[in-house]
Amino acid sequence: MILTLQSADEIQQSRLRLRERGVDFSQPARARLWRWMYTLRFRHYLAPADIQKSWDVANAAKLIEQ
Repeated sequence: MILTLQSADEIQQSRLRLRERGVDFSQPARARLWRWMYTLRFRHYLAPADIQKSWDVANAAKLIEQ
């Protein structure tokens, strides 16, 4: 299944879906524990979340759930 991003509104809708599921880690306070564990494991900092990738992540999560 190949999907293409049609508008910037889809990014915002995807971020809302991720927040509803409790898996939106784009806010630093929300991801503090995960970033700390990543730093301990790999000995360098995790790159900040890319807001534009919310669309891809939401679609991947939907596909996995199905």
